Amino acid sequence: MLRRKWTWVLAAVLCVPALTVVWLSARLMEQDRALEVQRTAERNEQRAASAAQALMLILADPSLLERDPGQGALLARLPGAGLLYRSGHEPVREVSTELFQTGEQLEFRATDPAAAIAWYRRLAVSPNPDIRAGALMRLGRTLKNMGRIREALAVYDQLASMEPAVVSGWPAPIAAVWSRCQILPGSARREEAMRLWGLLLAGKFPLNRDTYVSFADDAAKWSGQPRPAELEALTDVVLRVEGDVRAGSRASSGRALIESSSALHTVVWERRGASLHVLAASPAFVTREWLGRVGPGVWLQTQTGQIIGPATSGKAAAKYPAESRLPWTVLAVAPHSNGDFSARRRMLLLLLGAVGVFTLAGVLLALRSMRRELALARMQEDFVAAVSHEFRTPLTSLRQISEALEDGRVATEERRQSYYHSLSRATLRLHRLVEDLLDFRRMQSGAPEYRRERVEVGEFTAQVLDGFRAEVSELGFEVASSDVPEGAFRGDSEALGRALWNLLDNAVKYSGDSRLVEVTVECGGGEARWAVRDFGAGVPTAERELVFHQFYRGEEARRAGIRGTGIGLAMVSQIVQAHGGQVALANAPGAGSVFSISIPLEAD
Repeated sequence: MLRRKWTWVLAAVLCVPALTVVWLSARLMEQDRALEVQRTAERNEQRAASAAQALMLILADPSLLERDPGQGALLARLPGAGLLYRSGHEPVREVSTELFQTGEQLEFRATDPAAAIAWYRRLAVSPNPDIRAGALMRLGRTLKNMGRIREALAVYDQLASMEPAVVSGWPAPIAAVWSRCQILPGSARREEAMRLWGLLLAGKFPLNRDTYVSFADDAAKWSGQPRPAELEALTDVVLRVEGDVRAGSRASSGRALIESSSALHTVVWERRGASLHVLAASPAFVTREWLGRVGPGVWLQTQTGQIIGPATSGKAAAKYPAESRLPWTVLAVAPHSNGDFSARRRMLLLLLGAVGVFTLAGVLLALRSMRRELALARMQEDFVAAVSHEFRTPLTSLRQISEALEDGRVATEERRQSYYHSLSRATLRLHRLVEDLLDFRRMQSGAPEYRRERVEVGEFTAQVLDGFRAEVSELGFEVASSDVPEGAFRGDSEALGRALWNLLDNAVKYSGDSRLVEVTVECGGGEARWAVRDFGAGVPTAERELVFHQFYRGEEARRAGIRGTGIGLAMVSQIVQAHGGQVALANAPGAGSVFSISIPLEAD
């Protein structure tokens, strides 16, 4: 009881410094986290400031409004080319239609297409390109209506090469290719529609928006390729900036976010002499080209809350347009570089873990020591009680028989011989008990000695079984054995005999209502094997590894009051292993147990 009390005192003493270290570690980690948050906020502010400065330099670069920006942006130098269409309605440059009235009268009123063709061919050699373009357009139409498709296509192809000319307010190349698309069938029309797309997207022709949309819808229908929504949105944004600058509602240079039908676009413009340079960039372009040059951890936010760029988790620092003179709010999170903080926290956690491990280990060792001590004390008490009981039985028999012989109460010689035989068996039982205890004592000291001699398997088995049968025959037990094969091994026959006897004795003890014990002997594979089987309740699975431990006795044996010291199987295991053999247990609860020992055979 006193040892248990001091064990709990030791556990409590170990816990006090552990709790103190835990409290101090928690306080240090809390302070460390607060400092880390402050340092992180400072780094984020520095990152946001440097990102805003880098973006300002990108937008202020003069070459930004000079070089082709690539996909996702549109650079226009106004007035001039570079746009899908122009603002308002461009003036139509067309020659007088009176020149073509004669041909059209022949074509439609007189229904004399051949004469109309002749008239248009004479006009098609005029030195004026607009007259030639108008004549070719009408010539192609007449040939098409006559079913002369190949000639009509050739005329339209000739018209397509007259780039400066205009037909009915349309650029001659676009009018010619559009006319060819109406004539051509299937895949040829799709190819020609792609040609029409190339002319429309080149931005060389002064189309107004309505004219562009009309041609673009036809090109999309014939080619299966959708209209370039992003490029059209960028064109609208550029034209809006151009109109505002002309109207004076915007400064001659600046930066802004302008909303189109699809997104908010970033626009940079500057008047340079007589031309206005305008760059309109989509959010994808800004993310790829500008934020890509700034580096990771930076993204933008518009006044409407739209995010441009890959946002990063964490509390970001912000630079607002009023401060940075940029069209967006710049948000930034600095790359994670809290190595010092992480190292300190790891050290604190390691220290805390080490203290916890040592404390827990100390408490567990103390508790385990206490449990082992209590268990050992209980097993020792059980062992003393079991040994006392084992000695009491033969001693009682010896005392009773000795008193009967001494008092002369045995009248006949036959009875005296029976008593002598009982005395011999009781004495032999005491001898075996004493030898078991001495063997156990030698095992505890770690220096058991065995005599190594040649032993025949058959002779050894017969000697042990005969002696055991004589011991248990009066109890009604039958020991059945198989034929014993020939073979020999080297070992201590007396020690191994006690080991086999213990297995037989255990089989008798745990047979329950059964009175049969089976012994099987085999020689093969370089070893001799003895298997002892009983038909009792068997050994529970949870106890199979424990039955070979010293002092251990199963719960079933305790409840049933079966005698035993708890050292028999431990001695069997030690003896067999000392001879280079093995002990095994195979059983099914409720169907008995099979204990076996195997010893290496002597080489031939």
